[in-house]
Amino acid sequence: IVAQLASGPKAMFVAAAIVGMMAAIPGFPVFIFLAISALLVLTGYLMHRKAKAGNPDEEGRMAVAGRASAKAMPKTNAQAAAAIQPEPGSVVSILVGSAVHAAINPVQFVEMRESELDLLHAETGLRLPGFGIEEDDLLPAASIRIMLDGVAGFDGEIPTGKVVAICEADILAINAIEGDRVDPKWGLREAYWVSPKSAPLLAAADVKVIEVSELIARTGGRFIRRNGGRIVGYRQIQTVIRELGAEHENLAAQISQTISAVQLLNLVRKLLQEGVPLMPRRILFEALLEASVTAVSSEHLIRSARTALARQICAVNCDENNVIAGYVLEPGLEIALRDSLVRGGDENSLQPGAEVAGVLSSEANLMLKNHDADAPAPVILTSDELRWPLSSWLRTHRVDARVMAFSEISSEFSFVPVGALGASVAAPRHDEDLAA
Repeated sequence: IVAQLASGPKAMFVAAAIVGMMAAIPGFPVFIFLAISALLVLTGYLMHRKAKAGNPDEEGRMAVAGRASAKAMPKTNAQAAAAIQPEPGSVVSILVGSAVHAAINPVQFVEMRESELDLLHAETGLRLPGFGIEEDDLLPAASIRIMLDGVAGFDGEIPTGKVVAICEADILAINAIEGDRVDPKWGLREAYWVSPKSAPLLAAADVKVIEVSELIARTGGRFIRRNGGRIVGYRQIQTVIRELGAEHENLAAQISQTISAVQLLNLVRKLLQEGVPLMPRRILFEALLEASVTAVSSEHLIRSARTALARQICAVNCDENNVIAGYVLEPGLEIALRDSLVRGGDENSLQPGAEVAGVLSSEANLMLKNHDADAPAPVILTSDELRWPLSSWLRTHRVDARVMAFSEISSEFSFVPVGALGASVAAPRHDEDLAA
């Protein structure tokens, strides 16, 4: 009897009901039987609570965590609808208007979001915070806004009843399909808003068609990738050190004693800003430890980390043949940038004149716009001295171009120049040139 009662809360509730009915039998002690019945009910309730706490259901996990793993994707729209909500205190959240919210497929969005976050983890070695979707009645129906720490970082509009076709205008014309050009801020090389009815025809022409859910997930992943340096915090740094200690205990201890948590966070943020993969961690932290013996300036440590991870940097910027396509600086532009270097403090910076800045910004944006969407984005190659200042200047002016130094091209990889920047910039004439 005891074994049957201990089998689960349901057995306890049944026993409580039976004992409670026995209290109504004439001659039986009513108070004792009712007390026993109440005790059985309480025991069954506690067993139910314990079982629920030890094994929460899928929907409960989704609502609390807001993150679905690849092994435990939501099975229903109700579960996915809970999973797409932003976590309490989320660093990144996506606000959408009513029409955009109605067009979202929750299951598809969760799958694409987890795919983006897994890709980010593979690229960075960090588990960056996820992102969720929330309907905002104050936004126009077709609007989307991505918030970072409560500040808008992206604003866009998704035309109601449209999907995105990634193709050239000629393909739409050949198939007699009308489309409106997608704004470049969505990060798509050449894409058009088209009717969902044209999707089968475009698919037959081998054109990639993106629905609203996938577009938002991709945009959210791209936003986190661009702002990883702002998003990463002490929690991620502590996790990295803890995971490093599990494999290399002595190395983790030496790093903690040599480089402060504040400086390490600053280094990781800058490496993320430049798209440097933080894996393998042993190579990264051994390089930082060795570099800290001679100097602990940020620029010195970052250069040492990039040198140690040169093969990994090349790997994320090359094609399947280990070829890195990129642009070089024309001599006139390179000299002008060197002349605009401001040296001081922990790192150097660029302050080019208006003409040089305009040429650099417009040509770098044109370089990114014209590259093949199926190939890695081209990089800009320059000297070690200009690499960090140029990279920092481009980010400040919202140009998502990666900058590498010639010395960072590892022997297993080859660089193929596909163009040059700054052909219109004449080399500045210095006083010694005029004297000659």
